[in-house]
Amino acid sequence: MAWCPKCKIEFRDDSDICSYCKAKLVSELKSDTDKRNLNKGNSDEKNTFLMNVLDDIEAGAIESLLNSYGIPTLRKYKSTGEYTNIYMGRSVSGVDLYVPLKLYEEAKIIITKEKEDISDLDDDDCEYYKQQKRKRSIMRLCFISLLLIPTIIILVTIVKQLL
Repeated sequence: MAWCPKCKIEFRDDSDICSYCKAKLVSELKSDTDKRNLNKGNSDEKNTFLMNVLDDIEAGAIESLLNSYGIPTLRKYKSTGEYTNIYMGRSVSGVDLYVPLKLYEEAKIIITKEKEDISDLDDDDCEYYKQQKRKRSIMRLCFISLLLIPTIIILVTIVKQLL
């Protein structure tokens, strides 16, 4: 197996040059930090938004798909998404996936192709995804309610004390 030292992408074929940045491939990455940062790609490289997905499970599936094509990904959570993911076990705002700008079109084609394959699913599978979307909406509503109701109670109490 060969690695690109610049893109941090693993190549399984017998090529000697990275097909993305044209750097010479090496047999191993130099340090453990390089291996830990595989999904981050080149830090000098600009990343662009690819899509928002429901949760970490879906994000992991798409990351695996794109990584199998040699496209590194980066996960970002909207606003308090990381905290709610830790606290509640999932993010109510979903997960944003980013890819390197130079690989954006290729990633979009891969995702579109997979979505076309998914569209061949039967009605039971589609119903599952609809239920997941409903659950996500209910989770958002519950989260907002948990924040708003105590705030309203506190405000009403303060106003009563002032009067």
